[in-house]
Amino acid sequence: MADPSGAKRLILCTYESLYSDCVLSVLEKSDLVEIVGIVASTRILKQGEFHLASKLSLLRKSGLSYALYLASVTDPLAARFSGKSFASLSHWSKRLNVPLLKTENINDPAFLDTIDALSPDILLSAHFNQIFKEPALARLSKKLFNLHPGLLPRRKGLDPMFCALRDHDERVGITLHQIDEGIDTGKAIGIASFEPQSRSLRANNEQAFTLGAELFLDRVEHEFVPADPLNEGENGSSSYESYPTPSDVVGFLKAGNRFN
Repeated sequence: MADPSGAKRLILCTYESLYSDCVLSVLEKSDLVEIVGIVASTRILKQGEFHLASKLSLLRKSGLSYALYLASVTDPLAARFSGKSFASLSHWSKRLNVPLLKTENINDPAFLDTIDALSPDILLSAHFNQIFKEPALARLSKKLFNLHPGLLPRRKGLDPMFCALRDHDERVGITLHQIDEGIDTGKAIGIASFEPQSRSLRANNEQAFTLGAELFLDRVEHEFVPADPLNEGENGSSSYESYPTPSDVVGFLKAGNRFN
């Protein structure tokens, strides 16, 4: 059903976090979009894996410091202890009076039927930990966009801001791109970049996702015509980086960075 106001019907696909809170705080103020649903990922790592097993796996892979950082930005209780609380997705669902759709598999045909029933014009992925595959790609077609907190194509991967700060990139930022069958490979629609004003991973990600939501609204207004120029992430080699290892974390901290 079309919105008589002309606002685009939007579903946000995300994972409960400080960063989803940043995005929703911007989107709710706009007349360009009407949020009609929130898709919340219920997995941590692998589909079907118990949360405790996923947390232990991440702890083994990245170490305690990084695991505690992730908890501080994804768990509302842990966030309060870190001094940076955020609104839960349940809160946002009630505030916006929209359904909160929980799934561990965005590509499940039955779940896609639930999405279709909301008649979205756009699905925006932001801090979402699932990969869109078939049949989602075929069914949602050109409706899919992602906010990637790194300057593409150089900074691909699971935590591009971590990598950018570790390597002392002069500029960091966020890329709005279409979602295709690859990972972080879709057509770029816009880039927002900035010079880090602190060495805090959390603070720079907060700024990136806030700017990303503003960038998204700007591109909605311009009917997703790519912004010009789009060259922020062209310099340097391009590779996909997974979660950091303990040695990556040591290098990150020795470079003068911090998590919070």
